[in-house]
Amino acid sequence: MNLPEALAEFESSGNGFPGEAVEWALAERGQVTVALLEILRRTIDNAEELAEDETYMAHFYAMYILAQFREKRAYPLIVELFRLPSETIDGLTGDLVATDLHQVLASVSRGDDSLIKSLIEDSNVDVWVRDASLRALVTLAACGDKQREEVLDYFRSLFRTVLPREPSFLWSSLCSCATDLYPEDLLQDIEQCYDEGLADEIYIALDEVRHVVHLGKEATLEDLSQNSEYRLMTDAIEALAQWPFFQVDSSEEDDESAFVPSLRPEPEWTPPPDEWSTSEKKVKIGRNAPCPCGSGKKYKKCCGRL
Repeated sequence: MNLPEALAEFESSGNGFPGEAVEWALAERGQVTVALLEILRRTIDNAEELAEDETYMAHFYAMYILAQFREKRAYPLIVELFRLPSETIDGLTGDLVATDLHQVLASVSRGDDSLIKSLIEDSNVDVWVRDASLRALVTLAACGDKQREEVLDYFRSLFRTVLPREPSFLWSSLCSCATDLYPEDLLQDIEQCYDEGLADEIYIALDEVRHVVHLGKEATLEDLSQNSEYRLMTDAIEALAQWPFFQVDSSEEDDESAFVPSLRPEPEWTPPPDEWSTSEKKVKIGRNAPCPCGSGKKYKKCCGRL
């Protein structure tokens, strides 16, 4: 394997998961970093065109690998990418916004939260990106790159002065993120948020917030330390391999050419409900396959938010 061969493998999802190329790239940081940064630049510059190409995948590998490298030069590029219009982001990245973007942002920021905050505070940015940015701050606190108190102080400013006081999913996300960091000091702000109808009880109920306060700070922060959602990117292969469009269809189980990521444990998988039809369980190639529950919505706007 060499750099041109690896980059060629990254260009398309049509041949399944290029595990060998990803493993090679992770072992050759010195050779691949600049090329991966160039992929991000090219993706931004040609975003509308590439968003229409369901097979284009190079930016996925670039983001995940650079996140594992904790490559700070990727930070402004990834932020620029996710400032693009919602429709373009949707086409380019699908459900990455709802699943792993917070880990990617936290990893490449290396504790510098300035650009993450700029996404949160910009009303023109896609609301799901702003949600991921809030969760990136919780991730930084959970991994020790930021002090919990500093993140909570910032959340306090969002509650009191920064965010416009109109109903939005971002308020629900803010209440949820504050709760994960133990919300006692912000409880009055959260209660006022619900009193004004800014947050959605369906996403996180006020009783749930109060229950976390009742559990106590020590127990809540212990749960945070064990929460796998709030982790930096440490295994790009495992994270990438769990994407549905890289899974092997049951009809291909006997195909020896189908790639199974080497040297990695098989990711845990919870069987879907019985009512999901066989056709809905089939793997679909592409970034934007609908949620497997059959709703027709994108995963991030359906079961990904449950």
